[in-house]
Amino acid sequence: MNFKELQERAKGRNFDQITVVSRDIFQELANLSLVFPVAPGKVRTETEQNHPGLTVGKQEITYTQMCTTIYYQNTSLQVVQPVEG
Repeated sequence: MNFKELQERAKGRNFDQITVVSRDIFQELANLSLVFPVAPGKVRTETEQNHPGLTVGKQEITYTQMCTTIYYQNTSLQVVQPVEG
């Protein structure tokens, strides 16, 4: 999605969230900074402790991910990198 497409998608919406899953969050942010004229916030680490209760069937999910969010008008563009290990 380029910046023009993001502008069109954000037009007239109350709120929209777009999630990008990447193998390298820092490379993705570098690429996005070439397209979007906004700066991301902090890169943070989230685990199931931040958002407890996520389940598949009856099994609670254990996960770790790095993520950051870029806001443009009423659109939230979240970039996520799962952490293995």
